[in-house]
Amino acid sequence: MSEKLNSQVLTFTPIRRLKILHVSNLGERYAGARYYGVPTRMNNGLTRNGHLTMLFDDREMAKRKSLFGSRMFRRGATNKALLSFAENFRPDVVLLGHADLIDAETLQAIRQKLPGVKIACYRVDGLFANDSRAKIRNLASHCDAVFVTTSGDILSSVCSGATRAYYLPNPVDASIDKGRSYSQSHLATDMFFACGSARQGDMRETAPAAISKSLPELSCEFFGVGRGDAHVWGWQFMAVLARSKMGLNLSAKPTPFLQGNGSETYLYSSDRVALLMGNGLLTFAERGFHLSELYGRDRLVEFESTDELIDQVAHFSRNDGERREIAERGHEFVHREYNERIVTQYLLEALLNENFSHHYAWPTEFYRAVSRPAPQSDSIELNDAG
Repeated sequence: MSEKLNSQVLTFTPIRRLKILHVSNLGERYAGARYYGVPTRMNNGLTRNGHLTMLFDDREMAKRKSLFGSRMFRRGATNKALLSFAENFRPDVVLLGHADLIDAETLQAIRQKLPGVKIACYRVDGLFANDSRAKIRNLASHCDAVFVTTSGDILSSVCSGATRAYYLPNPVDASIDKGRSYSQSHLATDMFFACGSARQGDMRETAPAAISKSLPELSCEFFGVGRGDAHVWGWQFMAVLARSKMGLNLSAKPTPFLQGNGSETYLYSSDRVALLMGNGLLTFAERGFHLSELYGRDRLVEFESTDELIDQVAHFSRNDGERREIAERGHEFVHREYNERIVTQYLLEALLNENFSHHYAWPTEFYRAVSRPAPQSDSIELNDAG
């Protein structure tokens, strides 16, 4: 870690110490294979900022309650357990991350038991994915704020009443993102991409195939792209990142692919962007997501079409100095401005409606519900981070 990053972390001043009940799942059913996910990063940031953070894993609680019970019993027992936990812990903040087993009525009961509690939920799937928007709205009426990894006017469609909706950036975490691919010229893999599954014909399938066909001289590692392709998780996933020069940040997207403020994709990315940039890979992203507005045009590479992507990959494979320079700028920037402490500090300041203590690098305005209908698109099922 550079002296600049060390200085930033050591001088960071959090708001008052809070008791936080973090309701999310850390992927225990995957036996630790997804330890680098957003809930882990959020939990780390809250704790490192000096807050007493207790984790309630709704999925694991439901599993424990399901030995002799029906699915309905399991859900009810999980909600009852959360209410008991909140009564015993008496948190200042209840933060829900993809807590799909928690009912709105339980949040209402927590408010009745703890009138001063602040409640928020966050979601890192695209608003176009499955029933992602409906899941947020289901809890939003009992939340003070909701946070999603899409920005702009579309946020007015995920909240109701007085609830505020904010953009949530994907955090990096130096204890997880240890790679420094920009620091080396000789790495085994030129290009990396992994996803849980790619829909036939979408960019996550076609772009890796086009690179392999057009640039056969490159050493590429692609996972989960085609039918029957192997996947990579856990330490092996991080090991592939560490030996890769460049990475594709290809997120799922709706059909049609509407772009810009007001669309379901404005500033959206899965947490893949944090993993790639945070580990020092030169990162390629579709221009339609407008990620350069978050990270700057000199810290990642954007492309419009597959042909443009191939030309850019070919260019940077021949000009390694440029690859390393851009990747290093991106790495330094995200570790300084998008780390887990900064992101969770922002979330709590927004939730508590306090003045921001930092000039954050992303949009910080909030949105409230409006009567006009939000744009709709075909639903997409996500089987990974996007």
